[in-house]
Amino acid sequence: MDLKCGRTIYKLTEKDIIVYNGNSYTLITRHVGSPFKNICPTVAKPRATKLIKDGLLKAVKLDNPPYKSDKLVYYKISE
Repeated sequence: MDLKCGRTIYKLTEKDIIVYNGNSYTLITRHVGSPFKNICPTVAKPRATKLIKDGLLKAVKLDNPPYKSDKLVYYKISE
């Protein structure tokens, strides 16, 4: 599935994880920038909510989450 974040289009796979922190959706498995200043691309909120509503993104519970917090929701692509 192709997902546009800003000006870049990412081809998402089953390994990609999107995190919702209550404010924004962030693609944490991809990084943009130089090796000294990496940032994770942000997914537009209307686009992410549409993908969730259409059933293309599903909330998952990870065994070893990269960030440990009860408020974070992790999403992956559903096949």
